Amino acid sequence: MSVIAVKNYGDKIVIGADSIQVRGRSKKEEIKLFCDEEKHIAWGASGDCGESTLFDIFLKTHNPAGNTKKEIYEFFLEFMKYKKEFNNDKIALENNYIFIFGTSAYCVFSSGHIEEIKENEYEAIGAGFQEAKTALYLDCTIGEALKAACANNTVCMEPITIYEIKNNKIKLVEER
Repeated sequence: MSVIAVKNYGDKIVIGADSIQVRGRSKKEEIKLFCDEEKHIAWGASGDCGESTLFDIFLKTHNPAGNTKKEIYEFFLEFMKYKKEFNNDKIALENNYIFIFGTSAYCVFSSGHIEEIKENEYEAIGAGFQEAKTALYLDCTIGEALKAACANNTVCMEPITIYEIKNNKIKLVEER
């Protein structure tokens, strides 16, 4: 349970997330965004923490072949095969991902569907996606959208973390 949102402004991409981790009826604070400046990758996932951890390990030794929708799709197919090595009965994705590679942003859904977030487009995933997408539709910033989700959804929680990706550089913009 969480909320992760992204907006492509054309000259920059901004991604942000809340910091809740839920297990049963308990919750704790946990950073939801990951980045690798050398590989020009930033990402966040909503869903199973075990899959997110495995994806983070996978990224240490794997890279997408390129930055097209097809190449990102093939990269996630490769991850699904990698995942099967660790859990023989689960090859399908359980999580939804927002994945930024270079100057492009993608939303990868657990169904396998991938959407590229093009210039002036936005997307959100997780329990608070509706609140965040509504705020983004109303022209709020990523920070404002995440705050709206945290204020109106019981399984979203501050603090929030926001990264800006511009000119292939990833910069922490805000942590609150």
